[in-house]
Parts: sequence; structure tokens; C-alpha cells
Amino acid sequence: MKLKVLILTVACLILHSCTQTSLLQDARTEGKGNGSMAAVLSAYGTTEASDVAAVVPFLYVQGSYGLAERVDLQLSFSSGGNILLSPKVQVVGDRSSKFALSLNPGFEYQIGSDDGNLIYRTQLGFIASVHPSKKLAIFLEPKLISQFTDQDRFNFPGATLGVKFPLGDRFDLSIGGGLFQVRNIDDGINDAVLYNFGLGGRYRFLKK
Repeated sequence: MKLKVLILTVACLILHSCTQTSLLQDARTEGKGNGSMAAVLSAYGTTEASDVAAVVPFLYVQGSYGLAERVDLQLSFSSGGNILLSPKVQVVGDRSSKFALSLNPGFEYQIGSDDGNLIYRTQLGFIASVHPSKKLAIFLEPKLISQFTDQDRFNFPGATLGVKFPLGDRFDLSIGGGLFQVRNIDDGINDAVLYNFGLGGRYRFLKK
């Protein structure tokens, strides 16, 4: 069991958990011509049965720009050495509605790995958020992340739940956490859980 946990820790924390599970955002889009910059500090860990692996911190930096009123283009980088390109399309609600729903697929590329393997990931997910007041938003982000390397294929089904606290029109703070199942598509290992917890801030550049 100890050896298995060690192998899982190395595989997940060094290669896999640096995937960008969530940027801690609600479902509302920026609006045409508007943009924002965000930073998220997140800590990841894995568990298998009663064993808990070490927790590793990561930093994300993201830029978002409104191509249309309900369509954003997002680009983010992480200290884990990857880049994520993701459109955000709001299909329910607008920037002032009490409920919003957005599609948020993405393509992620690992810039480098220790063994030189090519690593890329696809993300399929959506963001749902409720906005009971101007000072509070609650968001849920279910997502399926699929990872492909020269040697292995992994799936990470899971979700992130969080809250956002707007501080005026331009700045907000977010806090949230997520759980993701680690599934090796090739050998069937699926008894590990990837968990994360993060704190983020976002500043908006509004058009005049």
C-alpha cells in the first residue's frame, strides 16, 4: 500500500494535478469589449483509501476578453508548467441575471515534463451560478478533464464549488474547493481522489 501511494503521489502531483481544474469564476461573461485579469492560489493533494498524499501549491494567472456580449476567450498559465485556452459561452442569463449558465470547454498543453513526454488535456464542463445579491455569487463547476501522454491516458471527472464576493464593479474575491476522481483509462485504476482548495482575485478592465 505504501509503495502504491508513493507511485500515485508522483504520478498525480508531479504530472497530473497541475491541471487547471478551476479558475474560481461564476458563469457570467465579461461583455463585449471588456476584459479581466485573475490570479488563483490553489493547493492540491490526493487520497487513496485512508492514505493522504502531500499537498502541493500552484499559482494560476488568467486573462479574459469579451469577444461578444456572451462569449469570452480565456487564456491561463499555471506554475505547474501548463497553458489553457478556453472559450466561455453564456447560454442562460446575462451580466445582471440572478442565475447564469455557461459552457466552458478548454484545451490544455503541458509545456514541459520531467521525462520529456508530450502531455495535453481536454476539458469539458460548464459553470452554473446564482447571484442572490450584488455582493455574493455561488458557483458550481462540473468538469471532465481527459489527459493524454505518450504512455498513459487519464480521466478526471469532478466538480468545484465556490463563492465570489464582488468588491465594487471592478474587483472581486473568490474561494472554493473541488474533488476529482483519478481514473487510468488503460489499466482501470480509479480508487484515488484529487482534491483542491483555492483563493482567487479578479480585476476587470471595463470599456468606457
